[in-house]
Amino acid sequence: MQDDRSDDIERLKDRIEKLEDALRRIKEWCNAYPTDIFLPVSEAELHRAVTLMKANGIRTDALYGEWARHIMHGIKLITMVSED
Repeated sequence: MQDDRSDDIERLKDRIEKLEDALRRIKEWCNAYPTDIFLPVSEAELHRAVTLMKANGIRTDALYGEWARHIMHGIKLITMVSED
């Protein structure tokens, strides 16, 4: 009985460690593009970019969706490793 509890405790400790590592990696992912290096785009620049893309037949909603899927896929990969 005591051995079963010890095994359970060890499994839970391992699980917590994996989850904490996944959380750390997600936090790193969120900070991948710091604003002191990758300067924020102004409203005027964003409006101009959207105007240029639309004028050239690029759907901005599709582009935004692609970027969001890329980000979510990266986070998904991190969480899948923690599920082992």
